[in-house]
Amino acid sequence: MTGPARLGWIGLGKMGQPMALNLLKAGAPLTVYNRNRERSKPLLAAGAREADSPRAVGMASDLVFTMVADDQALLEVALGPQGAVGGLRPGALLIDMSTVSPAVSSVIATVCHDSGVGYVRAPVSGSVSFARAGKLTVLASGRHEDVERCRPYFEHLARKTFYFGEQEAARTLKLVLNMMVGTTAAMLGEALALGKQAGLDWSSMIEVVGESVVASPLVSYKLPSLAERDFTAAFEARLMAKDFDLLLDVADLHGVAMPIAVDVRTYWRSMIELGMGDLDFSACVVVAERSVKDRAKSLR
Repeated sequence: MTGPARLGWIGLGKMGQPMALNLLKAGAPLTVYNRNRERSKPLLAAGAREADSPRAVGMASDLVFTMVADDQALLEVALGPQGAVGGLRPGALLIDMSTVSPAVSSVIATVCHDSGVGYVRAPVSGSVSFARAGKLTVLASGRHEDVERCRPYFEHLARKTFYFGEQEAARTLKLVLNMMVGTTAAMLGEALALGKQAGLDWSSMIEVVGESVVASPLVSYKLPSLAERDFTAAFEARLMAKDFDLLLDVADLHGVAMPIAVDVRTYWRSMIELGMGDLDFSACVVVAERSVKDRAKSLR
């Protein structure tokens, strides 16, 4: 191949759009596809080209990045009738940055291998603001030479890339991290709900938490929106529910009991049942507050 690598990007949601923009700003020739074409407009305005299918992205690209919501979406854009793998030439790369199951990822790896296409699993850790700033953390699995080929592009998306071998370890680690994120949110929600029920001032309580030993980067990031009770989604509760389901499937596969994860999963189920699935996962504090109130009433 001569000249700069041609890049493709599929999936322009809350995370995918700023990540793709960062590659475009770095000067990479970029072809994009998103099912909702409105999401492509900022990329097109910045100089990207639009394709009418994932397959067309593959045909126009040497490396195709995908960032989609779940297993089914990845199977469709990668292996569906108009999937990207069908358009990629032997020697090209598919780099998936979504949070999906190791099982589905392994299926895609097999098809890519049989097609002569390299496959890199590269889920990311970090918020939307980290995505905008190019400060995500990439967890990468795949052939070492394929991951190294991606590193110059990861440098525009992430502050650090970790390599975890050729199989699905990066997928499992991403689920482990998201379990800790969700569990932290549930813990924080219950604690704040108790404080509120006990008569503590909401603003003062939030301020003290932010100055305490529990003020981790995650907690500190969520406190301003909790202070305002603004639950506009940075990461929807329904997606956290999906990730916990994937995590528990992996735990079952390996015979690992995870009682905490099982309990925390009930928060996301409750939020979805209450019509709150599209709110940020930190809105689990509302579920905790309802539970505290119901418990207090039952003891009267």
